[in-house]
Amino acid sequence: MRVSRIFINTYRRDFHLARVCVSSIRYWYPVIPIWLVKDMGAGDFDTETMERAFDVRVLDTGGKSFGWGFGKFEPLFQDSGEPFLFMDADTVMTGPLLDRLADIDADFIVDEEVQPRAKLLDLYFDPEAVGRMDPSYVYPGYTFNTGQWAATPGMLARKDFAGLVEWDPDPKPLRPDLFRQADQGLFNYLLHKKHSEGAIRLSRVPLMIWPEAHAADHVSLDAIRDRSPNEDRVIHWAGMKNTPHAELPRRDIIDFFKGEYYRRVGRAGQMRDGWTDSMDRILDLAGRVGKRLRRSVDGKPVL
Repeated sequence: MRVSRIFINTYRRDFHLARVCVSSIRYWYPVIPIWLVKDMGAGDFDTETMERAFDVRVLDTGGKSFGWGFGKFEPLFQDSGEPFLFMDADTVMTGPLLDRLADIDADFIVDEEVQPRAKLLDLYFDPEAVGRMDPSYVYPGYTFNTGQWAATPGMLARKDFAGLVEWDPDPKPLRPDLFRQADQGLFNYLLHKKHSEGAIRLSRVPLMIWPEAHAADHVSLDAIRDRSPNEDRVIHWAGMKNTPHAELPRRDIIDFFKGEYYRRVGRAGQMRDGWTDSMDRILDLAGRVGKRLRRSVDGKPVL
Protein backbone atom coordinates (compact mmCIF):
# COMPACT_ATOMS: atom_id res chain seq x y z
CA MET A 1 0.00 0.00 0.00
CA ARG A 2 1.59 3.22 -1.14
CA VAL A 3 0.28 5.72 1.38
CA SER A 4 0.08 9.17 -0.17
CA ARG A 5 -1.40 11.23 2.69
CA ILE A 6 -1.88 11.19 6.46
CA PHE A 7 -4.90 12.15 8.57
CA ILE A 8 -4.81 13.11 12.26
CA ASN A 9 -7.95 13.31 14.37
CA THR A 10 -7.75 16.07 16.98
CA TYR A 11 -9.85 18.36 19.14
CA ARG A 12 -9.18 21.40 21.33
CA ARG A 13 -8.06 19.45 24.39
CA ASP A 14 -5.47 17.27 22.63
CA PHE A 15 -4.25 19.68 19.95
CA HIS A 16 -1.04 20.23 21.96
CA LEU A 17 -0.33 16.54 21.31
CA ALA A 18 -1.21 16.83 17.62
CA ARG A 19 1.58 19.41 17.24
CA VAL A 20 4.11 16.78 18.31
CA CYS A 21 2.52 14.17 16.04
CA VAL A 22 2.70 16.47 13.00
CA SER A 23 6.29 17.36 13.82
CA SER A 24 7.28 13.69 13.88
CA ILE A 25 5.65 13.04 10.51
CA ARG A 26 7.33 16.03 8.87
CA TYR A 27 10.67 14.88 10.29
CA TRP A 28 10.53 11.75 8.12
CA TYR A 29 8.30 12.93 5.28
CA PRO A 30 8.84 16.63 4.46
CA VAL A 31 6.24 16.91 1.70
CA ILE A 32 3.55 14.26 2.20
CA PRO A 33 0.09 15.87 2.52
CA ILE A 34 -1.12 15.99 6.14
CA TRP A 35 -4.76 16.60 6.95
CA LEU A 36 -6.38 17.42 10.29
CA VAL A 37 -9.83 16.10 11.13
CA LYS A 38 -10.96 18.83 13.54
CA ASP A 39 -13.54 17.72 16.10
CA MET A 40 -15.44 20.75 17.37
CA GLY A 41 -16.92 18.93 20.37
CA ALA A 42 -14.96 21.07 22.85
CA GLY A 43 -15.13 24.23 20.76
CA ASP A 44 -13.12 25.69 17.90
CA PHE A 45 -9.35 26.02 18.11
CA ASP A 46 -6.71 27.81 16.07
CA THR A 47 -4.66 25.60 13.73
CA GLU A 48 -3.42 28.39 11.46
CA THR A 49 0.16 28.40 12.76
CA MET A 50 0.52 24.66 12.17
CA GLU A 51 -1.13 24.90 8.75
CA ARG A 52 1.29 27.59 7.65
CA ALA A 53 4.51 26.26 9.18
CA PHE A 54 4.01 22.57 8.38
CA ASP A 55 1.90 22.74 5.21
CA VAL A 56 -1.06 21.09 6.95
CA ARG A 57 -4.62 21.16 5.64
CA VAL A 58 -7.96 20.84 7.43
CA LEU A 59 -10.56 18.39 6.17
CA ASP A 60 -13.92 20.06 5.57
CA THR A 61 -16.36 18.21 7.82
CA GLY A 62 -18.91 20.97 8.29
CA GLY A 63 -17.81 21.81 11.82
CA LYS A 64 -19.12 18.55 13.28
CA SER A 65 -18.73 17.40 16.85
CA PHE A 66 -17.60 13.81 16.37
CA GLY A 67 -17.32 12.72 19.96
CA TRP A 68 -14.79 10.17 21.08
CA GLY A 69 -13.09 8.70 18.02
CA PHE A 70 -15.72 8.91 15.30
CA GLY A 71 -13.86 11.58 13.32
CA LYS A 72 -11.30 8.96 12.32
CA PHE A 73 -13.84 7.36 9.96
CA GLU A 74 -14.22 10.50 7.83
CA PRO A 75 -11.17 9.81 5.61
CA LEU A 76 -12.76 6.48 4.62
CA PHE A 77 -15.73 8.31 3.14
CA GLN A 78 -13.71 10.63 0.88
CA ASP A 79 -14.02 10.41 -2.91
CA SER A 80 -10.30 10.10 -3.54
CA GLY A 81 -8.98 6.56 -3.86
CA GLU A 82 -5.52 7.45 -2.59
CA PRO A 83 -4.42 5.27 0.36
CA PHE A 84 -3.87 7.04 3.64
CA LEU A 85 -2.45 6.51 7.11
CA PHE A 86 -4.53 7.53 10.09
CA MET A 87 -2.94 8.54 13.42
CA ASP A 88 -4.40 9.66 16.73
CA ALA A 89 -3.13 12.96 18.14
CA ASP A 90 -1.26 11.25 21.00
CA THR A 91 1.18 9.42 18.74
CA VAL A 92 4.56 9.95 17.10
CA MET A 93 6.19 8.27 14.13
CA THR A 94 9.60 6.91 15.14
CA GLY A 95 10.89 6.26 11.62
CA PRO A 96 9.93 6.13 7.92
CA LEU A 97 7.03 3.74 8.46
CA LEU A 98 5.42 4.38 5.09
CA ASP A 99 8.40 2.85 3.31
CA ARG A 100 7.65 -0.49 4.97
CA LEU A 101 3.91 -0.30 4.26
CA ALA A 102 4.54 0.26 0.56
CA ASP A 103 5.29 -3.44 0.01
CA ILE A 104 2.02 -4.65 1.57
CA ASP A 105 -0.84 -5.51 -0.78
CA ALA A 106 -3.98 -4.82 1.27
CA ASP A 107 -7.01 -2.56 1.61
CA PHE A 108 -6.49 -2.16 5.36
CA ILE A 109 -3.32 -2.43 7.42
CA VAL A 110 -3.77 -2.68 11.19
CA ASP A 111 -1.58 -3.36 14.18
CA GLU A 112 -0.73 -6.97 14.91
CA GLU A 113 -2.19 -7.55 18.36
CA VAL A 114 -3.72 -10.35 20.41
CA GLN A 115 -5.25 -9.36 23.75
CA PRO A 116 -6.11 -11.59 26.72
CA ARG A 117 -9.83 -12.04 27.32
CA ALA A 118 -10.00 -9.47 30.13
CA LYS A 119 -8.51 -6.79 27.86
CA LEU A 120 -10.72 -7.89 24.98
CA LEU A 121 -13.83 -7.34 27.09
CA ASP A 122 -12.60 -4.02 28.46
CA LEU A 123 -11.22 -2.48 25.26
CA TYR A 124 -13.28 -4.03 22.46
CA PHE A 125 -16.33 -6.24 23.05
CA ASP A 126 -17.61 -9.57 24.29
CA PRO A 127 -17.53 -11.86 21.21
CA GLU A 128 -20.39 -13.97 22.57
CA ALA A 129 -22.60 -10.90 23.03
CA VAL A 130 -21.76 -9.64 19.53
CA GLY A 131 -22.53 -13.11 18.19
CA ARG A 132 -26.00 -12.92 19.71
CA MET A 133 -26.54 -9.61 17.91
CA ASP A 134 -25.10 -10.96 14.65
CA PRO A 135 -25.21 -14.79 14.44
CA SER A 136 -23.00 -14.75 11.33
CA TYR A 137 -20.12 -13.11 13.21
CA VAL A 138 -17.16 -15.30 14.14
CA TYR A 139 -14.44 -13.77 16.29
CA PRO A 140 -11.13 -14.26 14.40
CA GLY A 141 -8.95 -14.30 17.52
CA TYR A 142 -7.29 -10.90 17.17
CA THR A 143 -7.96 -7.19 17.66
CA PHE A 144 -6.19 -3.95 16.79
CA ASN A 145 -5.86 -0.54 18.41
CA THR A 146 -7.56 2.08 16.25
CA GLY A 147 -5.08 4.87 16.92
CA GLN A 148 -3.03 3.96 13.84
CA TRP A 149 -4.04 2.16 10.67
CA ALA A 150 -3.83 2.53 6.91
CA ALA A 151 -6.62 2.15 4.38
CA THR A 152 -7.95 2.84 0.93
CA PRO A 153 -11.01 5.14 0.88
CA GLY A 154 -14.28 3.65 -0.24
CA MET A 155 -13.76 0.23 1.31
CA LEU A 156 -16.23 1.15 4.06
CA ALA A 157 -19.27 3.37 3.57
CA ARG A 158 -21.64 5.02 6.01
CA LYS A 159 -24.26 2.43 5.11
CA ASP A 160 -21.99 -0.28 6.58
CA PHE A 161 -22.60 1.34 9.99
CA ALA A 162 -26.41 1.03 9.70
CA GLY A 163 -27.91 0.19 13.07
CA LEU A 164 -24.58 0.91 14.75
CA VAL A 165 -24.01 4.63 14.23
CA GLU A 166 -26.39 7.52 13.68
CA TRP A 167 -24.40 10.05 11.65
CA ASP A 168 -26.55 13.20 11.70
CA PRO A 169 -26.49 15.82 12.99
CA ASP A 170 -23.38 14.50 14.80
CA PRO A 171 -22.20 10.87 15.06
CA LYS A 172 -23.82 8.86 17.84
CA PRO A 173 -23.07 5.19 18.63
CA LEU A 174 -26.26 3.14 18.84
CA ARG A 175 -24.85 0.08 20.63
CA PRO A 176 -22.55 1.33 23.39
CA ASP A 177 -23.81 -1.62 25.41
CA LEU A 178 -21.90 -3.94 23.06
CA PHE A 179 -18.93 -2.02 21.71
CA ARG A 180 -16.32 -0.56 24.08
CA GLN A 181 -14.07 2.48 23.76
CA ALA A 182 -16.38 4.34 21.40
CA ASP A 183 -15.11 3.65 17.86
CA GLN A 184 -12.65 0.91 18.77
CA GLY A 185 -14.85 -2.13 19.35
CA LEU A 186 -17.12 -1.12 16.49
CA PHE A 187 -14.29 -0.70 13.98
CA ASN A 188 -12.80 -4.06 14.94
CA TYR A 189 -16.17 -5.77 14.48
CA LEU A 190 -16.74 -4.22 11.04
CA LEU A 191 -13.29 -5.10 9.70
CA HIS A 192 -13.51 -8.63 11.14
CA LYS A 193 -16.85 -9.02 9.39
CA LYS A 194 -15.77 -7.56 6.04
CA HIS A 195 -12.58 -9.61 6.03
CA SER A 196 -14.39 -12.88 6.77
CA GLU A 197 -16.81 -12.14 3.92
CA GLY A 198 -13.93 -11.54 1.51
CA ALA A 199 -14.99 -7.94 0.94
CA ILE A 200 -11.63 -6.47 2.01
CA ARG A 201 -7.99 -7.52 2.11
CA LEU A 202 -6.59 -6.97 5.57
CA SER A 203 -2.98 -7.21 6.72
CA ARG A 204 -1.76 -7.26 10.32
CA VAL A 205 1.76 -5.95 10.89
CA PRO A 206 3.69 -4.40 13.82
CA LEU A 207 2.49 -0.80 13.75
CA MET A 208 2.14 0.38 17.33
CA ILE A 209 4.20 0.50 20.50
CA TRP A 210 2.32 1.20 23.70
CA PRO A 211 5.12 2.56 25.91
CA GLU A 212 3.80 1.22 29.21
CA ALA A 213 5.99 -1.28 31.13
CA HIS A 214 9.20 -0.26 29.30
CA ALA A 215 7.89 -1.48 25.92
CA ALA A 216 9.44 1.52 24.12
CA ASP A 217 12.74 1.56 25.98
CA HIS A 218 14.55 0.05 23.00
CA VAL A 219 13.69 3.00 20.72
CA SER A 220 16.90 4.98 20.34
CA LEU A 221 16.51 8.75 20.49
CA ASP A 222 20.10 9.14 19.29
CA ALA A 223 19.22 7.09 16.20
CA ILE A 224 16.18 9.31 15.58
CA ARG A 225 18.40 12.40 15.85
CA ASP A 226 20.77 10.86 13.32
CA ARG A 227 17.84 9.96 11.04
CA SER A 228 18.89 6.31 11.14
CA PRO A 229 16.15 4.94 13.43
CA ASN A 230 16.22 1.46 14.92
CA GLU A 231 12.41 1.37 14.90
CA ASP A 232 9.77 2.52 12.40
CA ARG A 233 6.55 2.13 14.32
CA VAL A 234 4.11 4.52 15.98
CA ILE A 235 4.47 5.14 19.69
CA HIS A 236 0.96 5.65 21.03
CA TRP A 237 0.42 7.01 24.52
CA ALA A 238 -3.07 5.52 24.58
CA GLY A 239 -5.00 6.19 27.77
CA MET A 240 -2.31 8.58 29.04
CA LYS A 241 -3.69 11.99 28.02
CA ASN A 242 -4.26 12.95 31.65
CA THR A 243 -0.91 11.61 32.86
CA PRO A 244 1.45 14.42 33.95
CA HIS A 245 4.16 14.96 31.38
CA ALA A 246 6.91 14.20 33.89
CA GLU A 247 5.42 10.72 34.40
CA LEU A 248 5.02 9.76 30.74
CA PRO A 249 7.20 6.91 29.52
CA ARG A 250 9.60 8.06 26.76
CA ARG A 251 8.74 11.70 27.25
CA ASP A 252 12.22 12.38 25.87
CA ILE A 253 10.91 11.44 22.42
CA ILE A 254 7.91 13.73 22.88
CA ASP A 255 10.25 16.55 23.95
CA PHE A 256 12.48 15.99 20.93
CA PHE A 257 9.68 16.32 18.40
CA LYS A 258 8.15 19.20 20.35
CA GLY A 259 11.50 20.93 20.06
CA GLU A 260 11.50 20.29 16.31
CA TYR A 261 8.01 21.79 16.10
CA TYR A 262 9.02 25.04 17.80
CA ARG A 263 12.30 25.20 15.94
CA ARG A 264 10.17 25.71 12.85
CA VAL A 265 7.37 27.78 14.42
CA GLY A 266 9.70 30.07 16.34
CA ARG A 267 9.80 31.61 19.79
CA ALA A 268 6.81 33.85 19.18
CA GLY A 269 4.70 30.87 18.13
CA GLN A 270 5.81 28.93 21.18
CA MET A 271 4.83 31.76 23.51
CA ARG A 272 1.46 32.14 21.79
CA ASP A 273 0.74 28.40 22.05
CA GLY A 274 1.79 28.37 25.70
CA TRP A 275 -0.61 31.20 26.48
CA THR A 276 -3.46 29.55 24.56
CA ASP A 277 -2.89 26.17 26.22
CA SER A 278 -2.78 27.76 29.69
CA MET A 279 -6.01 29.65 29.11
CA ASP A 280 -7.69 26.50 27.80
CA ARG A 281 -6.70 24.60 30.94
CA ILE A 282 -8.05 27.41 33.14
CA LEU A 283 -11.34 27.51 31.22
CA ASP A 284 -11.70 23.72 31.36
CA LEU A 285 -11.05 23.72 35.11
CA ALA A 286 -13.56 26.51 35.62
CA GLY A 287 -16.11 24.58 33.60
CA ARG A 288 -15.62 21.42 35.67
CA VAL A 289 -15.88 23.35 38.94
CA GLY A 290 -19.01 25.12 37.71
CA LYS A 291 -20.60 21.83 36.74
CA ARG A 292 -19.88 20.36 40.18
CA LEU A 293 -21.37 23.42 41.88
CA ARG A 294 -24.51 23.28 39.75
CA ARG A 295 -25.01 19.61 40.53
CA SER A 296 -24.50 20.27 44.22
CA VAL A 297 -27.05 23.10 44.21
CA ASP A 298 -29.53 20.88 42.35
CA GLY A 299 -29.03 18.10 44.89
CA LYS A 300 -27.51 15.71 42.34
CA PRO A 301 -24.49 13.47 42.97
CA VAL A 302 -21.22 15.31 42.33
CA LEU A 303 -19.24 13.40 39.69
